[in-house]
Amino acid sequence: MSLSVQVLAFLWLATYPPNHGHQCPQSEYLQPSLEQEKLLFTLDISQRTLGKLSQDLETLRQTPHNAALNVEVGLDYLTIANSENFTFLARAVEHFEIARLEHPSEATLLMYLGLATGSQALDMAPSVMKRLKLARQGFKYMDQAVAKAPNCVYLRMLRGTAQLLAHPVLRRAAALKEDADRVKAFMGSPEFERLPDFQKAKYHLFLGSFLGRDKKEDGEARQHWEQALLLAKESHVGREAASRLAGSHESVGYSGD
Repeated sequence: MSLSVQVLAFLWLATYPPNHGHQCPQSEYLQPSLEQEKLLFTLDISQRTLGKLSQDLETLRQTPHNAALNVEVGLDYLTIANSENFTFLARAVEHFEIARLEHPSEATLLMYLGLATGSQALDMAPSVMKRLKLARQGFKYMDQAVAKAPNCVYLRMLRGTAQLLAHPVLRRAAALKEDADRVKAFMGSPEFERLPDFQKAKYHLFLGSFLGRDKKEDGEARQHWEQALLLAKESHVGREAASRLAGSHESVGYSGD
């Protein structure tokens, strides 16, 4: 069975809490000042590294139950894991769960937890049933996140990205189309135009990848990939857009047993 959470080129994407520009409520665990918003955008365009993880863990040791720091460390582990280091994915889940003790209903945190949980289904070592259970649990968290903030297109883009390569047995097609439709509508709004270029590129990459599944929509898909490349050429988002345009993109994950 397959849940391919290609939330890596898309989702890093999940390297910062969404704001009102994405039609999202402010995260409970982080109420950013203007300076913090600048810092979060810096994180959004930078790559998380083992060095950053080490620094964040050292900071966390001083206040081990701080929700925002646990989310940050969880995102470090989730990103660096690259859907391959399953020890790091398990640690990401642990830190998101610690943060959830203080904020059990926070939508963005539930989405991150769902992504980390679902990514563990890519581990070929457990049984098929165990991996299927992880995939379903991951989507359960993602669905809860969207239910708590249905107008937050950022969360819909993240869930949609995970659903793009979900195995048919998981029955995600209807939710995927709903998410893509909401993202497409948002991309025609003034709010979308006010987003930084790098963030706009992420939406173009997702929508292009959704449309690219249908050969009839290939022309429109390529337009979105071209926009993503134009807006974020030097980033992982731009690199994936370029590979999709060249027809050389390889999806993360496995195709089944």
